[in-house]
Amino acid sequence: MKSSGEKKTKRKVSKEAVRRVHGMLKSGASATKALIAERATDKERENCAGERMLVTVKRKVYDVILHPDAEDGGYWVECPVLPGCDSQGDTVEEALEMIKDAIKGHLEVTVEKKKKRATPAA
Repeated sequence: MKSSGEKKTKRKVSKEAVRRVHGMLKSGASATKALIAERATDKERENCAGERMLVTVKRKVYDVILHPDAEDGGYWVECPVLPGCDSQGDTVEEALEMIKDAIKGHLEVTVEKKKKRATPAA
């Protein structure tokens, strides 16, 4: 029960956080993972901030962030410029290969969506 002096604080969520969560859900990530990402505070993100690395996919370089997975072991990796594009692996090498595949898939879906928009409905 709240005392009379307590106020309910409304948590502010940035538009970027909302976009990231929606992107995760659209990419097939579990709702639980999306909610965890949404609820993480900026300080928690700083504490689990991973190592920035570069990967090359289709002759283009992408900045990715590699995080250790404290719960399950291994690593999870995200590509900040492609919302919802993340992956995981048991080793650093496996995680980096998996994010390359995820980026390729993200790019292919984007191309297909553009083609569908460009094609007039019959």
